[in-house]
Amino acid sequence: MQLEWAASTSPHGIEEYHIFRNGNRVASTAQTIYVDTGLASNTAYTYQVKAVDRMGNESPLSNSVTVKTRGTDTCANLPTWNKNEIYLGGNKVQYHHKIYEARWWTQGEQPGTTGEWGVWSYIEDCSDTESNVPAEPIEPTEPDPCDPTDPHHPSNPEADEWAPSIYYPAGDLIIYHGKTYRSLQSHTSLQGWEPNRVPALWQEE
Repeated sequence: MQLEWAASTSPHGIEEYHIFRNGNRVASTAQTIYVDTGLASNTAYTYQVKAVDRMGNESPLSNSVTVKTRGTDTCANLPTWNKNEIYLGGNKVQYHHKIYEARWWTQGEQPGTTGEWGVWSYIEDCSDTESNVPAEPIEPTEPDPCDPTDPHHPSNPEADEWAPSIYYPAGDLIIYHGKTYRSLQSHTSLQGWEPNRVPALWQEE
């Protein structure tokens, strides 16, 4: 089971995230992605995340996401896409219950967001149609409010909050989850193309 969430912020910096399954802490990671393994098939699990900064301050638990593991299907023997992995042309992965094949070398480019001529080619949905995946990522809360004078704070008047279905010219500044990003190329935003997910479109300032 692959979990993803947006990065939290703190004036002290984020040290790690605690992952909770069914109310019990099962792991910690410094990344914003975690793969939970060894789960029973065809079983529902509820997940939450808690952010911890470098001073030891903990955020409240995030919203909960309930997912159901799959039975045996066409994705059973395929690895789940990981933004930290390097993939070569011909490599196949599963992501959000779909199968994708890399056309060439890639790393960090999310399947389903690279377009018709992008690196990832959609092959088919997994055969087990009863598997549930979260519609929205886990959203951890902040362990400590950000200083409003910080230029990365959402109240920064020089940048607007990112939103889908908006045209962003190259060089435009936006705010997303308390961080400032600069548009690398002109485009119209889509759901799933959040700045922290598409490094080809956005660069954190």
